[in-house]
Amino acid sequence: MDDPRHASRLHAAQLRHGADLFDAGAWWAAHEAWEVVWRTYRGADRAYLKGLIQLAAVNHHLASGRTRGARRLLDTASHHLAEADPLRWPFDTAHLLTACAGIARALDAGRAVRPLRLGLAAMIVASASPSR
Repeated sequence: MDDPRHASRLHAAQLRHGADLFDAGAWWAAHEAWEVVWRTYRGADRAYLKGLIQLAAVNHHLASGRTRGARRLLDTASHHLAEADPLRWPFDTAHLLTACAGIARALDAGRAVRPLRLGLAAMIVASASPSR
């Protein structure tokens, strides 16, 4: 699997399944779904998948009230997402990074933070449109 947009049906389906789970608030299940893809993906920007997996873990921590763990993972998730070519992935990477930065600032200020709601499945649909 070199390019996620031209991935095997199994990988593409698993990526979408993880997005659906994430959007539904089943963050640990999304983490597990994306890990299936991460284990077999051999592309140069494999770290992007790791960033998605860590975003799911961030939300899992936030929902459980573990803000310190969430804050630590935000930095590494952002790093992994930022180092990949954003056009190779069906997600709005700039939006993901902006959301991560906002959550990090809120946590650093000691404010209560809810898990990220990102609309990942809609991003996949939008990325499949011919205009992108």
